[in-house]
Amino acid sequence: MSSFSVSVIAGGLYHCDPRWTRAERYRAAFHRIYVPMSGRARYAIGDTWTDVRPGRLYVIPAHAENRQECNGRMDVHWLHFTADAVPMAQRLARVRSLESWPEAEWRWWRPTYRRIAEHISGGGTPLAAAVHSFALAVAAAVIARVPADESLTADERSRFAPALTLAERRFPQAVPIPELARAVGMSAVHFRRSFTRAFGIPPHAFLAQRRMDRAAGMLVDSEIAISAISQACGYDDPFYFSRAFKRHHHVSPAGFRSARSRLP
Repeated sequence: MSSFSVSVIAGGLYHCDPRWTRAERYRAAFHRIYVPMSGRARYAIGDTWTDVRPGRLYVIPAHAENRQECNGRMDVHWLHFTADAVPMAQRLARVRSLESWPEAEWRWWRPTYRRIAEHISGGGTPLAAAVHSFALAVAAAVIARVPADESLTADERSRFAPALTLAERRFPQAVPIPELARAVGMSAVHFRRSFTRAFGIPPHAFLAQRRMDRAAGMLVDSEIAISAISQACGYDDPFYFSRAFKRHHHVSPAGFRSARSRLP
């Protein structure tokens, strides 16, 4: 598994209008980057509203309670991404507020984020690398604002690297917990306890989350049939896969592909 990487799952240039408004609270399984070009909107994390306007770059964290409102029009470059690296994902999971910076601080990235829509349409490898690098740079900036958990050292986290590498190499095949534990020289009981302490969730839940993240990326990056994505992510039963996906992302695979993946 790569030490630091992100997956860009959707993006583009969007013209928000009142139809973009969502008054009900909802959650998204991906982080969002907004760079408004004109107009104005509002976004809420929990009960805290923020004016979203040109001149700033905004990051909206995954899994938080969201609401959004646009009474007029806002043109915005946008991007959805997930963190692939475990340490980065864990640090981003601790973000609970909308973060923003002056857009001028990101001026070197303007030629990149202004071509996100081109990348999503198949702009080629150099542009894809640039867009992923932009998302990674934004993720790093957000992480820098989140205090490190001093109760966990880098050595404690790195102990699990052989197990995570094994799980990634064998994906989508499920690797039994005792086998993962042996990869790091632990008993199964000690592995479960230590892994949960280090990463905040049990190993089986972490592996299931990786499957769901992979499925989300495939849904927005390809036109592969949902039944084939189910198989590619280790689910023999497409109906069970759909139920698991909806439990995790709060929307069906078909709904995720047709709606959320195409809106900022």
